[in-house]
Amino acid sequence: MNRQTLKRLMVKGTMAYVAVFSLVLMVAMPALAVLAANSIGSREIKDRSIKSRDIGKYAVGNGKIAPRSIRRGKIAENAINGSHIKSGSVKSSDIGYGQVKSSDIANRSIVNADIAWGAAISDVKIDFTIKNRYFTIPGSEFRPRVSSTQYAIDANTGFIFKPFLQGVDDWYFFAPVRLPQGAIVTQFRLNSWDSTDVDDVEALLRRISDSGDPTDMAFVDSNNDIDGYINIDDNLIFEPVIDNVNYTYFVRIKLSGAGGFDLRVLNARIKYTYRI
Repeated sequence: MNRQTLKRLMVKGTMAYVAVFSLVLMVAMPALAVLAANSIGSREIKDRSIKSRDIGKYAVGNGKIAPRSIRRGKIAENAINGSHIKSGSVKSSDIGYGQVKSSDIANRSIVNADIAWGAAISDVKIDFTIKNRYFTIPGSEFRPRVSSTQYAIDANTGFIFKPFLQGVDDWYFFAPVRLPQGAIVTQFRLNSWDSTDVDDVEALLRRISDSGDPTDMAFVDSNNDIDGYINIDDNLIFEPVIDNVNYTYFVRIKLSGAGGFDLRVLNARIKYTYRI
């Protein structure tokens, strides 16, 4: 075979390859165009146009959806419930921080079986609100240390006080404190009446461990105040986190001296924060 014949064969081979490739493109391009036209991204989905009846049970797994391809607002409210989610298919890593709020989930639509064990939706995945709350103990709720103690409750205001002519000994009164687990105490206040410069009223917030060890968390007293109605705050709380597993909490009131109507307790109030 001479050089001219070889060159002629190479030209013919190249032309044949180009012809075959062109034929393949002619067949494939329309198909690719159809696929492209029928591919669906979140922009192509009309808001709330997909409802739960359009989705077969377990038809869509998390491996079928590109990350962040479908945004909130594209799926009708309550369209997807627990029956459409394969047990354990959604993990905490699949949920962006703050993306899902309680208002986005139908009541009881997702149950424990829909969440993989150990998937651990932690605090950082959940939006929460910290609110100030108050626990108030009226004076009329306090009870004396000794059951035979003679004390009085004002019929109009609920003030508790020590009647005259009952001696000069210090009198102690107690009331339980019941706050939610994990609450954080931020202030302890006593609302009272003191119009004597001789006697005082004191209030103490205390916790007791299961082994009987006391811890004083906050303390206030009238300190011979003679201004009449007063409120006294303690904002420096020691061991402020409520631990109902290991401790019991109460408030103790002390009325000193002869007391009488010049020394009264309206209430004790605890301010605390709680995550909801």
